[in-house]
Amino acid sequence: MFVHTDHLVPGMRLNKDIELRAGSYLITQRELAGKGLDERLIQSIRKFSDQIVPVSHRIGVKEDLDTLRSLRTVLQHDLDRVLKQVTEAKETPNYLLQDELEEKVLRVMETIVSNPDIIRVLYDNRFNSPAGQSPTALVLEHSFRAALLSLALAIRLGSTTFSLTSLGMAALLHDLSLLSTPFFSGERSLDELSHEELESFVTRHQIQSALLFTESDIRLSPYQKGEILHILASHHRPLLEERTHRNTLVFHFADLVDELISDLPHSVRYGFRADQEAGPGRRFSRRSGLVPVLGALAVIAHRHGGQVRQVIAALTELFGMPELMNTDYASSLRAIVDWCPYDSAALWPDSEGNSLPRAVYCRRSREDGFSCRYMVFTRIEVQQPDGTLLDYFKCAELGPRLQRLNEGQES
Repeated sequence: MFVHTDHLVPGMRLNKDIELRAGSYLITQRELAGKGLDERLIQSIRKFSDQIVPVSHRIGVKEDLDTLRSLRTVLQHDLDRVLKQVTEAKETPNYLLQDELEEKVLRVMETIVSNPDIIRVLYDNRFNSPAGQSPTALVLEHSFRAALLSLALAIRLGSTTFSLTSLGMAALLHDLSLLSTPFFSGERSLDELSHEELESFVTRHQIQSALLFTESDIRLSPYQKGEILHILASHHRPLLEERTHRNTLVFHFADLVDELISDLPHSVRYGFRADQEAGPGRRFSRRSGLVPVLGALAVIAHRHGGQVRQVIAALTELFGMPELMNTDYASSLRAIVDWCPYDSAALWPDSEGNSLPRAVYCRRSREDGFSCRYMVFTRIEVQQPDGTLLDYFKCAELGPRLQRLNEGQES
């Protein structure tokens, strides 16, 4: 296997002579006579790293357990970085706070990323992909986030450890096929595709994901292989009415949510079909906020009921927004704002972001001479698009109505 020169450790053994661009050899297997690299040789390799051929900064080493264990620490850095993003809760609520979820999820992840075959596949796609560093990093960060979220969701739904392992593996592998497609190698962008072309791409992507898993030759039981294949082959377009593959539904919704609210190499989003139910495909064709995404899923939950509703309800609870399962929440929110006689009521945070609105303020309260009998002299700081903070006064009438709505007392 090829290893980045930054990740070499003493003891790794060459399986390929190290050739330089000038046509000479830096080190050969014959010179080492089966011995592993030492610190002196590693420093020499790194010195000439950019001159190595056929791929700079990469050398071929023997794929043994010691090597894979060393490379696991590299992947652990990616996982730790993504976990920090989730637990710091700067972008979205930390969904790992409840019921010791973080400990339970990390226990499953520890098992998965200790599997030598998983280490090999993830490392190879992370550092030896033709797509280049930037899109690769974004896709793999999404895969780690989707794994954390889907595992947390499945734990909340009472899944077994065996089932969780299959789900976590599928999550980590589900987008690796993207890295070898033309859309991630500079030939063409997903953002240039028509709706029909994008739907065709999604179908091919699911098939390619399943094929890549099959070709990876990861050693698992036939049942686990079958479950992972089902998730990979239908993770964007599952049959919502199907009752026998709950893991596929769990991953579909977790993946859809993270894809819609996170940074990815492409602007277009395809978690919903363009023609899907009441237009969410058209509305969510670009990156969106968590609140509207969960609100759209709540509509789907009520439409389908059963297992779909169970999974989506658990998802809204994970993010601390069970209020969104109220089918009238969005319309009730609009009614609160529209009630204002001066058309100046505004929500904080706004309803298109990653947190539920918790206050109502008056946008005209900074105007000289403006008065309203519902305005109270309690200030709220609101961040503007340019990052500055401005003070506004709250609304004494609509603020309590919003509070009652969030507490489920008003529709």
